[in-house]
Parts: sequence; structure tokens; C-alpha cells
Amino acid sequence: MGRHSQGDRSLAAFIPTRTLTHLMRSHSSADAPQHDSKTVVCRAGAVAAGVSLIISGGAYAAVQMQGPDVAPLVHNAALLSTQGLEAAAHSHPTASADPSASTSYILVVDGVKRDARTDADTWAQALNQAGVHVDTTAGDQVSVSLTEEPKAGVTVTVNHATVTQDVVNTPLKHERVEKKTDELYEGESKTEQEGSDGVSREIYTVTTVDGKEISRTLVSSMVVTPKVDEVVLVGTKPKPAPGAVSPALAAASTPSGGTNAGDAQAIAHSMMGAYGWGEGEFQCLVSLWNRESGWNYAASNSSSGAYGIPQALPGSKMASAGADWATNPATQISWGLGYIAGRYGSPCGAWSHSESVGWY
Repeated sequence: MGRHSQGDRSLAAFIPTRTLTHLMRSHSSADAPQHDSKTVVCRAGAVAAGVSLIISGGAYAAVQMQGPDVAPLVHNAALLSTQGLEAAAHSHPTASADPSASTSYILVVDGVKRDARTDADTWAQALNQAGVHVDTTAGDQVSVSLTEEPKAGVTVTVNHATVTQDVVNTPLKHERVEKKTDELYEGESKTEQEGSDGVSREIYTVTTVDGKEISRTLVSSMVVTPKVDEVVLVGTKPKPAPGAVSPALAAASTPSGGTNAGDAQAIAHSMMGAYGWGEGEFQCLVSLWNRESGWNYAASNSSSGAYGIPQALPGSKMASAGADWATNPATQISWGLGYIAGRYGSPCGAWSHSESVGWY
């Protein structure tokens, strides 16, 4: 039956049972007027036009009946329109919500703006309807109170928190540590250990909202490269007086003693212990005075006037170590060691300078 069959179902669905029962009873009344089929068609059409398009299927059904069957439908048209349709409207509301009954607002999520509507009781429910998840405990920020009732025209801004990791490398500056020793004279120092900087690494959890950092939590910290402190030896031994010679050495240092290179070197070696210098320094001293004088106590430089084993300039400077400075190798050596200690710190320091410029 196509379109009319669908109409029959629509009519049955919208006309209440009570109304249909009343119509059927009226239809069975003996007093109902008789109508031929042509008149039925006209009256059924009038009913369809007078009530609504919804009951057009009912009008068609009436056409299929014989004359006496249609009259009750026409006779009760007013009742059908006032009771049946009114009851159908109350029993079957439309499925879609009335837009005028919802609240419109503007929603901005992480910078993206859109229009939205809600019939929720709170902003929390409204955001949930809009598919926006908010966790304020994780740092998410909302421009309205989530427990308030939504109001029309409000702009609701939601910025979600972003959590990242930040790795920071921090330099560890080394320090200078002084260590006292009686192996060096007062005022002397020597580097025992070179220093170097280290590196530490810290890892942070960083929370940002709308591009701004709102929290930073230290997760771990470790030393990637340990620092190494510089260790410097600082002398504490008192310096001997210039030209001072021990009694035993003075007894051995006669004008005839130390006149050859081997004896002179032996005298120098015995004196170096008072300065705290070891064998390495002695070898530098041997090289230095081999170059200057060949360890000859009477060596004289005709062009400069330097004299003696240490080549003092002038030679008379060595008088501070003893009046016999011109003939006694021990006196010359004593003065020369004092000069080296005061100006270069050690024989190796003096030798390095001599290697660089040719003199000391």
C-alpha cells in the first residue's frame, strides 16, 4: 500500500486508545447517516485537509470503508483534532532539545575558539558535554568556577598543562688546596696535583600552561664528571741566612778543597739538603753551572766581569757569603744557592730561564 500504509501506522501511533475507542463506538451507532462511496471520498478528503497532514493516512483508510463506516470519523473530526492530537503531542515530545532552552557560550581550549551550547547545571558538566577534560590537580587552568551554573555569553577559557623534562648540566669549579711541607723553604710553593673542573647533571619535571612555566620539580641529580682540586705544596722550613755554612762544611771547605769540578759539585750537593731540593734539582744545578763556569771557582768573564762558579756579577757580591769569596768554592756555592732560591725558587727554575734566554 506504500505511502498510505505508513500513514496508517502514524495515525495509530498518535491517536490515544481512549479516543479511538470512542470513535469506534460512535461508528457502530444505528443512528449514523448513510453515505455512498463518492460522498465518502469527499468527506474523507475534508477531514484530511481539516485536521493535518499527519492523519492523511487515516483519511485514506476511511476511503477504503463503505459509506456507513466513514460517517463516524467525519462526525468526530473535532474530537480527533482537539483530544487525539493534543494527547499525542503530550505523549510523544520531539527528540531534539529546544535550542532556546539551552545556554550559549564561547569555549576557548588551548587557544582554539568555538561556539558551544549546554543545558548542564554546572560548568564542569558543560565542559564534559563539550568533550573537554579538565584536571586542575595536574595544573589545568579554567577561567570559570567549575561548580557555578553556566551563564549565557560567557567566554570559558581552558588551558591544559604540559609536562616536559629539562636536563641541566652544571659546571663544578675546582678549588685550590694548600698543603704545608717542611721540604720547602718559607715562601716557596710547588704544585703537587693539577686541578680540573667537573660536571653535575640535574633532571627536572617542568609543568607549563599557555607557554609559561608554573612549576619545576627536581627528579634526579648526579655527578657526571667529578672535579679535581689543585693541590699546592707550601714550604714551612726557615730559610738559611745568606752565606751561612755549617761548621762541618766550613771545616771541609778550605782554599784547597773543591778546586776541581767534582769536589765543588760534592760541596753543592751537601748544601742543597738545607733547601729541600732533591736529586732532580741537583741535576739542573750541575747543568746550569757547567754552562756558566764549568764549576771553576776562578772562572772570569772578561767582557761582563762575572766571576766564580755561579758567575756573580760583579763577583764582589759574593762577599756577603764570606770574605774569601774570590778563592773559596764553598763560599761561592753558598752564595749562588741563596741567589737561585731567592730569584728562581729552585735550580730547575734557574736552568729553565737560562735555557730560554741564555743567562740566569
